[in-house]
Amino acid sequence: MDALCAALIAGIPLTGEIPADVTTVLARHGCAATGKHSMAVAAEAQRLAVHFGGNAHQAETAGWLHDISAIVPAAQRIEYTQQWGIAVFPEEAAAPMLLHQRQSAVLAAELFGVSDAAVLSAIGCHTTLKASPTTLDKIVFLADKVAWDGVAARHLIRTRSCGRSRCRWMRRAGATSTISGCAALLCSPSIRGSWRLITSFLITWEGE
Repeated sequence: MDALCAALIAGIPLTGEIPADVTTVLARHGCAATGKHSMAVAAEAQRLAVHFGGNAHQAETAGWLHDISAIVPAAQRIEYTQQWGIAVFPEEAAAPMLLHQRQSAVLAAELFGVSDAAVLSAIGCHTTLKASPTTLDKIVFLADKVAWDGVAARHLIRTRSCGRSRCRWMRRAGATSTISGCAALLCSPSIRGSWRLITSFLITWEGE
């Protein structure tokens, strides 16, 4: 195990059960609120996966682990990333919190033994998404946004129309794509491009 990763869980007993271990690790680092958020994202990701024919287990796992890098000291995010041999993009250098998605993928592999490339991909782009995202990438991205502010977020991004749940921003833009077709709207070769689109649009999905 990487030395930086090992230091982050020093003295914390792990059981091998991801939900319990994520909750414990985050709580020991004073991030209990992130643990509650992760639980909500895992549940929402699992629900979306079932609804859209994705892999519910992969979605739940990615949901639990997507913000595990909350345990990385905020002031050292760039330093940790560089020591892990990961290139830091200019946008990330300007807003280091963006690094947390890729750092979470590192910790998911190093601390929790996740080797599923699809799960690591979804964790690693859950904030900004990325070019040519997979269905799992999009599910976890959406689950994070929906669970981010609970009822308030749902109220913000959903409206009812003809039995379908649509995003107000998307409707203003004239978009009608569902999760299965949102790649054209949210694909970009750069973090800057993805972030610009993400802040302008939210993906629609069918009703509950």
